[in-house]
Amino acid sequence: NIEKFILNAFYIDLNGPDWTNSDGWLVHNEICDWYGITCYQDGVQKGKVKSIVLDDNNMNGELSNSIYDLSYLSHFELRGNNVTVPLDGISKLNYLDTLYLSETGMSSLAGIGQAKSLTTLHLTSNNLEGPLPDEFFELTNLEYVF
Repeated sequence: NIEKFILNAFYIDLNGPDWTNSDGWLVHNEICDWYGITCYQDGVQKGKVKSIVLDDNNMNGELSNSIYDLSYLSHFELRGNNVTVPLDGISKLNYLDTLYLSETGMSSLAGIGQAKSLTTLHLTSNNLEGPLPDEFFELTNLEYVF
């Protein structure tokens, strides 16, 4: 299962053994039982990762672009973790509508314009400086920015 492989790498890249809560990670065969992971319950996406919510979980490191191969991911939260999140490759997430990256130490929005389906974006308390990049204004579905 490619999604399990991607999430295993995610766990390793972000120092999983030190997470506050990593219940089920690398232990349970079914990724939908892992802490912070929600999967679709029916339809063609059944069993695919729908959301990742791992706020304030003592995560550290740089996110691999392979996370963008979770093609049905719609809700992604890493708020309150010390993680670097490169946004190049985010265009693969055609269903991503909600992205919470507040308090992550993020310093660049390069690539954010590729997140065409994004409706909600949380970026508070980061290291962002200067004007918003032009590509930010290409997010025509964006309704809420924090």
